[in-house]
Amino acid sequence: MTANDDCPFCGQGIAGLPLVKAFRAVFSDEYARLHNDVSALRERITSDFGEGFIATQAAKAERNNSGVEFWKEYVSFDWDGLKLPPAFDDAVRNLRRELLDLLDRKARAPLEVVDVPPTCEAAVEAYRKVFEDLAELNAKIARANATIVAKKQELGTADLEGAKQRRSHLQAVKARHTPTVSTLCDEHNRLVAEKAAIDEERGAIRAELNEHTRTVVAPYQNRINELLDLFNAGFRIAQTTHSYPSGIASTSYQLVINGTPVDVGGSRTPETQPSFKNTLSAGDKMTLALSFFLAGLEQDADLANKIVVFDDPFTSQDVYRRRQTGHEIMRVARACKQLIVLSHDPPFSNSSGRGRPRPNASASCCRITGRSERSWRRST
Repeated sequence: MTANDDCPFCGQGIAGLPLVKAFRAVFSDEYARLHNDVSALRERITSDFGEGFIATQAAKAERNNSGVEFWKEYVSFDWDGLKLPPAFDDAVRNLRRELLDLLDRKARAPLEVVDVPPTCEAAVEAYRKVFEDLAELNAKIARANATIVAKKQELGTADLEGAKQRRSHLQAVKARHTPTVSTLCDEHNRLVAEKAAIDEERGAIRAELNEHTRTVVAPYQNRINELLDLFNAGFRIAQTTHSYPSGIASTSYQLVINGTPVDVGGSRTPETQPSFKNTLSAGDKMTLALSFFLAGLEQDADLANKIVVFDDPFTSQDVYRRRQTGHEIMRVARACKQLIVLSHDPPFSNSSGRGRPRPNASASCCRITGRSERSWRRST
């Protein structure tokens, strides 16, 4: 277009033409602002009257109901009137739907006047009524809060808590003296007293066991180590302790090999960790077991009336340990009523019955020699 509003193609004047006016309106700043205002208003209605707004009001009403359930027991008030209007949800949804429909029509024809339909006016009126009900509800809540504050000032927060505790105590006392609960309480008191007596008895027994451990376990460890020295073993036992897992008396100890402590371990001990099963040879294990057995026999006060059986005590032993084992067996034979040795060692079998001192006429020594021989030889 030229500066004098003439058409550059035909030369005719275009001032005042409706098409030109519409074209200028569509591409003007005012048109853009109108379009943006419609979009912004639509987003605001979606946010302010959306499902989030409804859920927020419902949550507030639920918190109010919880407060009502507590305070209605202590404060007189028209608590039933503090409820969200039943028509609130539908009024908000209907208003949102009608307003968004109206804005969509305006967005499709920004330059045209959009008539407000009766349904939209009805939705606005319904929401206005609900809004008035909400205002009245808020006023009632304000009066209820004022009543609660007055009650708090009258009693004091600390006194209220104290009253609640006293009330709970009185309720418990009342329940305590009902026939059913009274019987249960008496039975509970009886069981508590019985448990206390058992605990006291168990403590006394535990003290006796500890004293027994002090006087027996330490000498027992020393005697085992003396026997290990006699067998020329290169290890000792140490750190002998006594415990009562699951109420069962149990003793544990460590091996000391060349001055290095080694835990005994168990079935779950890794093969890479030093323990009883991977640090001692078969002969050392036999020697340790034999030392435990001999030391235990010495602790038996009634050994003179016992029959003692050794089952192949020379297994995996060298010449020195076999000789020392034979010597210890002869020593046991002099102390027990009867000794039975199951052995595959011919030298011991041939010599054990000769030259053994006899403390009394009732003592005797029996031995079984070969696996196939199965014959008994009795020394006299």
